[in-house]
Amino acid sequence: MSGPLGPTRAHSGPLGPRRKLGSVLQRAFYGSSGKPLRFQVTLFEQRNFAGRRLDLSSDCPRISDKNFPERCNSVQVEGGAWVGFEHENYRGRQYLWDMADRGEYNCYDKWCAQADHVSSVRPVKQNDNYELTAA
Repeated sequence: MSGPLGPTRAHSGPLGPRRKLGSVLQRAFYGSSGKPLRFQVTLFEQRNFAGRRLDLSSDCPRISDKNFPERCNSVQVEGGAWVGFEHENYRGRQYLWDMADRGEYNCYDKWCAQADHVSSVRPVKQNDNYELTAA
């Protein structure tokens, strides 16, 4: 195969062919249809998408203001990519939730959290300067 910079080869890793970052980001913002996705995420109080739920389609600096406990054990992403924050007003540890694996995170350890504490959430928008930083 030949590309604009000469011959190219497909690379594969231990889990199969590597995906290009651009295609992953494009899918997060546009899905498979190529049309912009509607941002939508649902937080669940209990594991395996059970218990009280909170549906969001925009920034939420304090989920406690929505009468939802700061205890979040599972997440379902239905559109876009989202960042959950350990503390209110987008502070503390950050957790990225996207459409990989159908956007299903049935337990907080699936997003590499050490506890079930999430206090604020916002979508990752293509034109914003939201940065993921180490806690």
